[in-house]
Amino acid sequence: MKTNTLISLESLPYTARCLKNAVLNADESRHSDEVAHYSLILGKRIGLNKDDLLILQSVALIHDIGKGGIMEIISEGRILTEDEAGIVKRHPGNTMHMLCRTNDPLLAKIGTVAVTHHEKWDGTGYPYGMMGMEIPLLGRILAVSDNWSAIKSDRPYRPAFSDTEALEMMAGESGKKFDPQVLEHFLDAHRAGEFSVQIDSDQGE
Repeated sequence: MKTNTLISLESLPYTARCLKNAVLNADESRHSDEVAHYSLILGKRIGLNKDDLLILQSVALIHDIGKGGIMEIISEGRILTEDEAGIVKRHPGNTMHMLCRTNDPLLAKIGTVAVTHHEKWDGTGYPYGMMGMEIPLLGRILAVSDNWSAIKSDRPYRPAFSDTEALEMMAGESGKKFDPQVLEHFLDAHRAGEFSVQIDSDQGE
């Protein structure tokens, strides 16, 4: 993939990491590091080329920067009201608009992927209600990685789920929330122990 941009493809993960560290709190930043780590595992298993892996890593790092304006709500650590949940659901679109406003074609490109990480295979996701193959492959990978990180993390209102519980939850969403083939790659990687590696948030991948 060749492109003339203000930011080079090789430096894109570094730029993405700097942006998310500047915008997100420590917990949300850690979550983005985990999503990037898991997404790279899946991307390599699926056979993405080097350029697409760089884009995948970058979009995973930056996918939640649209939460920057609502960190106060998220940081309260409680179950959200219906109105607050509606505000939080705007974050994929916020992320895309923030990146598009940079006028950098490469950042704008990853913004169009980041906006899809809450779309669902069965069409019940947001913000667009995309279905199946309408969702970009990188977005389908992000959905799996994002969910695994979320359910395996402690929350003020619940502890992290055990591996057994979390795997059962993930498997139950095959063909609903998740692309069945991407999910199968995830399950294979988990069985192989690839998701047990410690993540260094400072160094990244």
